[in-house]
Order: sequence, then structure tokens, then C-alpha cells
Amino acid sequence: MEQSLRNFALSHNGQSVTFDIVVQKRAIGCSITRDALERHFWLERGADESHLSKAFGNGQRRITAVAERKALAKGSTHVLITADDFEYR
Repeated sequence: MEQSLRNFALSHNGQSVTFDIVVQKRAIGCSITRDALERHFWLERGADESHLSKAFGNGQRRITAVAERKALAKGSTHVLITADDFEYR
């Protein structure tokens, strides 16, 4: 499947990282909660923006794979990724 990651940034309230992916030639706006990064990508609580960016970068492949799967399943133009999306059931 065609997919690429576009710019990422800390949200205005600091509680998520926003980023864009392209899936099947469609731009999809995505965000992952800070809680998900803390619970699944070794981000310390209260970490600054540089540590948050590093945690996101380290988990980028898993994060974008989940974003792609959710975008394809829902056909939406925005995807919110939470800690629950990384839980095994």
C-alpha cells in the first residue's frame, strides 16, 4: 500500500502530536495522544517537546501503520490514535 508521512507537530494544547499521512493518494490528518506516547513509546510524563518529538520519531513506523489501518477501515479524513489502539486483545 502506498503511504508516506508528512510534517508532524505538537498540538496547541500539548496533549497530542499531529501529523499527515498519504494513503492511496489521499491526505489524512492524524493525531496521537500524549497518553499513547507515554504508555507505549517510553515518553516520560511531563516531558518537553524535544522528548515528545523523539518518542514520536522512534515509534513512527508503528504509529503510521495504526493510522493507515484506521484510515482504511473508517474511510475518514482524520484519524485519532489513542493508547487503546496499541492494546492487544
